[in-house]
Amino acid sequence: MKRFSFLFLLIFFLFLSGCSKPVEPELPNEPLPDEGEEVEENEVLKEEIFAYLLNEYENKIIDCNFDYIKNYQEKATIRLYSFDEEYLDNDGNYFPPIVDYHTELLFVVTIDGKEYEIFIPVVFKGTGDEFDAIVAEIDKAVPKYLSISITLPTTSMNYNCKIEWESDDESVITSKGTITKDKIERDAILFYRITFNNETREYFKVVTVAKMSNTEKLNIVREWLNEKMSAIDVVDSDIELPKKHEELGAYIIWESWNPTTLSSNGKYTKQFRDEKVILEATISISVNSIKQRYTFTTKGENEEDMWKKIENFLERINVKEVKNQKFYLYGWEEGYQRIPTQNIGYLPFYDQKEMEIKVDLLPDSSPLKPNTLRNATKYVVIHNTGMGHPTATAEGLNEYIHTTDRIASWHFSIDDKETYQHLGLDEVGWHAGDGSTTYLNPGSGGIGGGNQNGIGIESCVYAGVDFNKVMRRLAKLAAMLLIEYDLGINDVKQHYDFSGKDCPQVIRQSQRWNELLELIRLEYFAQTELKDVSFEWISLNPEIMDNEGTVINHPGEETEISYKVKVTYNGETKEYTFNSKLLELKG
Repeated sequence: MKRFSFLFLLIFFLFLSGCSKPVEPELPNEPLPDEGEEVEENEVLKEEIFAYLLNEYENKIIDCNFDYIKNYQEKATIRLYSFDEEYLDNDGNYFPPIVDYHTELLFVVTIDGKEYEIFIPVVFKGTGDEFDAIVAEIDKAVPKYLSISITLPTTSMNYNCKIEWESDDESVITSKGTITKDKIERDAILFYRITFNNETREYFKVVTVAKMSNTEKLNIVREWLNEKMSAIDVVDSDIELPKKHEELGAYIIWESWNPTTLSSNGKYTKQFRDEKVILEATISISVNSIKQRYTFTTKGENEEDMWKKIENFLERINVKEVKNQKFYLYGWEEGYQRIPTQNIGYLPFYDQKEMEIKVDLLPDSSPLKPNTLRNATKYVVIHNTGMGHPTATAEGLNEYIHTTDRIASWHFSIDDKETYQHLGLDEVGWHAGDGSTTYLNPGSGGIGGGNQNGIGIESCVYAGVDFNKVMRRLAKLAAMLLIEYDLGINDVKQHYDFSGKDCPQVIRQSQRWNELLELIRLEYFAQTELKDVSFEWISLNPEIMDNEGTVINHPGEETEISYKVKVTYNGETKEYTFNSKLLELKG
């Protein structure tokens, strides 16, 4: 019974007290007697070491390598930290400043793994005075070897002083630091005076001015050339184009973008109307080169009397010596890579009939077209197909572009009989480079944007084609496009101009590009200024030349041929007779 009563009272007591933990007796915060003694000893040791360091190093003048104490009675280690390692590094190696330098050193004392820091002022002993420091500052600011002009300092960053300069040779470097380079390195002396604290001292420095780099020479030649060419306004005669800059050894090669009006040698040919000509100069020194373009206006006949215009036009058609040549057509197909052919001659009788164009546009679903409209039309871009098989006609090319999966597209395909159109005139095609890069090195003057800015014409070169007729029909189409987009002869471009590809290969390899430009000019003039004039051409040697001007049977030896043309304008008809010479047929 007593045991039961005791258990009951115990449970009742626990119920009243809940889950509280028993209260623990509070312990004193003070360290144990032995730990307190250790801390006190370390504090005493630290103060002892700090006193030692201050006594040894405070305001110490350091003028050599600094051998400081690193261990203290085997009870502590000491490390040094310098804030000016250009003068004293952490190992105590000393590099004297020019003038006395006041600073602090950090000493870190480690006792029983615990670190204590103390900063102690010291003086780094200099080797000179303030003038020496200013001279050292100038030596850093003014290099001994100069490749560019500099600004000569007139005061110091650290000292309130005045610096005055004088050059012994202003043609090399001026008193303001402007250099003039020559073909060789040249030396000059810069004299300078430093005034500090009412005292003036004089010094000098020899500098070498670098010789001109090829790039600098090229820029000088370009400025020289710009000055010469700026004197030319309107070209109405042959001009002399500079070919060399003797002093700097630069060579200049010219390329005309309108060679039938102003050639790359500066030869002038008067055209029907004033024309814009772009000449591009390539200036070279050794392996370095730059390009520069110049635009001129060439004086034309500018005839206003209609019959005079007609007669001038007829004179241009009357080629005095009709050339002939052997050349090659080029294709990629087996057996048709190089096809011998011959131009036995023609006269460019003007055909006033409008060209028939068979429109068969690629559908928008074709992967060959970007379905993008051009922002601008700047060029008419001439191609050769590079397809020599007899089936590679304009019609065959039209079938090809509608069935191939080769990603390329152009606007027109043209042969000696037909013309097909594959893209809308204002659509972008993939035929002459995207314009993001040019085939010439950056800054050299190459042109880009054949796709974005050009209408592409593929001219056929298959075995059996009459390429003379391709040229003449190509000229008619190109002139139509120049008129449509208000462009000029400068804007007729080769695929080569955008990518460096040898295209139009047949025209380029047979050197017939200028011939094509002249045909385009004749077509352009007739289509714009002779629209109300009709022509009837009659060969007086029909066994040799037909009424289209095509030589159909060359006799072999040099031969005179004649023709007449009946011209009708405003109800009046006039008849003209002309003679030309067929040159001897090349074997």
